[in-house]
Amino acid sequence: MSLSKEVLHSPLLEEVLKNFQENLEPHGGLTPSEFEEEDLTLLYELGYNLYQGNEFAKAATIFQRLVISKPFEPRYWQAFGSCLHMQKKYQEALTPWSMWCLIDEDNPYPHFHAAESLFSLGEIEEGLKALEASKNRDQKNVLADKIEGLRLAWRNYGKS
Repeated sequence: MSLSKEVLHSPLLEEVLKNFQENLEPHGGLTPSEFEEEDLTLLYELGYNLYQGNEFAKAATIFQRLVISKPFEPRYWQAFGSCLHMQKKYQEALTPWSMWCLIDEDNPYPHFHAAESLFSLGEIEEGLKALEASKNRDQKNVLADKIEGLRLAWRNYGKS
């Protein structure tokens, strides 16, 4: 993955990572800068297993550490956003979805998930914009049915 200088030195990215780092518990073990590649693999597996076991808050803590450690790894942002969304922390989930969009700009999935969170917050127009962004990136039409179904459901909801 090739990232532009604008993304690598983005004030938005720096601010998000700084906020995440400040929110980590002060004595929570290794800091993200001390993780080795093996640590990252094990943490991801642990977070994944916690997520599969519906332990979303615990999994979110792990994925938060992973996004700080490797902020340009899209799957960490995806996992973190999913954990927040499953806890119904829709507003908070918008940050990981946005970061995932930023570093994986051709991927339709982060826009789709952002739309889900926006709709859950009642932000229908913004959700429809996110769905359109997802549709524009869905070159292989893997999400076409889901995008259209969600778009129709929320467009109709807004009219009732």
